[in-house]
Amino acid sequence: MKNRVIFLFLAASVLLVPQLMLAHHAEANYDHDNLWVMKGTVTQMDFVNPHIVIHFDVRTKAGQDENWVGTTSSPNAMRRYGWTPNSAKIGDEIVVTGFLDKEGRKIIQMAINVINGKSLEVSTTAATQLHEYKERNPNKPAKNYN
Repeated sequence: MKNRVIFLFLAASVLLVPQLMLAHHAEANYDHDNLWVMKGTVTQMDFVNPHIVIHFDVRTKAGQDENWVGTTSSPNAMRRYGWTPNSAKIGDEIVVTGFLDKEGRKIIQMAINVINGKSLEVSTTAATQLHEYKERNPNKPAKNYN
């Protein structure tokens, strides 16, 4: 009986864990057919696992303020690109180029990030998506959000 329970647990783990990983890293959440650029002001940076998140305020073309969330890779991966917990501070100017959430949530997968005029590399996943976008759309520039 004990062996049967262990076997069932292992079988369920083998079947479920890959699905959970895919759900967590679903690239399908982002519109990779349209590249956007937005300028804003950093309101918070979460240098935590599983992904670094930067919150920033954006003033729209209509003059309304919106709070956006920019996502990158894990802190461990981003440290290799020179990121630290102080890479973005409250009040810093930020220019983000990336892909918007398909469901209309104010989330952007950051592919290029400029903070106070300093360009910081972002995740390899987003960089790959940006490279593929440019290959598919060689004459399609990024759209300006604001």
